[in-house]
Amino acid sequence: MNMLSLRLPVSASREKIHKGDEARVTRISCANPFFNGLVERKEKLGYASTYEKRYLFARLGRLGVGPASDSENGQAMRYYFLRLSHTLYPSNFPRARALRFLEENGRSYGLLYSEPVPDEAGCLPRKEKYFQDMQKIAKKAREGGDLIDLSFDRRVVRDEYDWGERIICPAMVIFGIVAKKAGILFVHPEANYYVSSGEPVFFEPMTIDLGLALSEAHALGGKRKEKALLYIGLIGYVALSESISRLKGNGKFQEGWSSLAKLVESRDSAFMRAFLKLVKEEPDFAKLVGSSNESYVKFVAERLAF
Repeated sequence: MNMLSLRLPVSASREKIHKGDEARVTRISCANPFFNGLVERKEKLGYASTYEKRYLFARLGRLGVGPASDSENGQAMRYYFLRLSHTLYPSNFPRARALRFLEENGRSYGLLYSEPVPDEAGCLPRKEKYFQDMQKIAKKAREGGDLIDLSFDRRVVRDEYDWGERIICPAMVIFGIVAKKAGILFVHPEANYYVSSGEPVFFEPMTIDLGLALSEAHALGGKRKEKALLYIGLIGYVALSESISRLKGNGKFQEGWSSLAKLVESRDSAFMRAFLKLVKEEPDFAKLVGSSNESYVKFVAERLAF
């Protein structure tokens, strides 16, 4: 489901920020006022083996719907996770501006655009050295090195890096506790933050407990509450799309849900409005997202008369 049809000018240039195993991060410079100055995170879709895949979870407790991060649903959920997190904590997450999908040289990519964050504590050079050290260990493993020794080396390198970051920025650890109470969890936060205006800013929330996030949203009030509820609803919408895909994949999709599936896949505007209204009115919405794929799809189909 294509989130944005905006196109970058051919003349756009990119300044490299970081290139990791999953994505390349650059800063855009172009004549288009919307994109100019934004940070672009470009990730190839469908690249990871089953073992390597990372998942994003919209969940309640231990249950949840988790699309792989290298899928379109995973990219969409990453985008809405960041929008919701920024709404709840504007100083601690960058503002995501757009998500688009791109076909290039026979490959598919997800491109997430966000506002730039200054690296006031020199986090990026330390992160680059950490990744270089880990890549050296991975290279030795590919060349037949002792896996037990290399596993130990990997743990030592990561522990030294993580403890160093926690000492440099204790506020990162403290905010991690605050975010967890709002249902926001990270994978390796030490390698995914900057410091801006004295505050830790995180880039990749990987799991959001919607029950806790709903409580946090209702405590806000005003426009921020409405925006947070909107993004929670859109996360639920992506989770619905993922649930339908999984049910089709495992043969449990019921023919009576076909019209619902078509509306979800086409992003029908009237259906989306009805779905977002349902999110606001249904007190147990978070529990439904965190239930089985079949229960979630069945509930939406019944409540919205599809």
